[in-house]
Amino acid sequence: KHASKVYSIEYSKTATQNAISNAKLNGLKDKIEVSTGMCKDILPKLPKIDNSLCFLDPARSGAEPETLYEIIKLLPKTIVYMSCNAESLAGDLKILLNSKKYKLNYIQGFDMFPQTKHIEVLAQLVRL
Repeated sequence: KHASKVYSIEYSKTATQNAISNAKLNGLKDKIEVSTGMCKDILPKLPKIDNSLCFLDPARSGAEPETLYEIIKLLPKTIVYMSCNAESLAGDLKILLNSKKYKLNYIQGFDMFPQTKHIEVLAQLVRL
């Protein structure tokens, strides 16, 4: 509710419909623009906003390299990356950090599924 504009990109049409419904339920439909498709195709069409935040929550395989390169081009001030696979997160962080545009500010694991081998990992990167 504090953002002036939110751009949501969902691959699935069902997820897009859910995002639109949630925006309406929370009185935020005028602030949220939801697109369906691949991030690598939609990100180049978004405006570059200086004080922006990018939140990533990709599938277990991680983000596509093309998506990460498009995020780097947008130069958000902060990137928050939620991952359900620490290995794919490590590979994606390598791309983001090798850009020399970001530094890793925070990383924390969360045991959301006790008695399983799965953990969620939250990483925060900030623009240099």
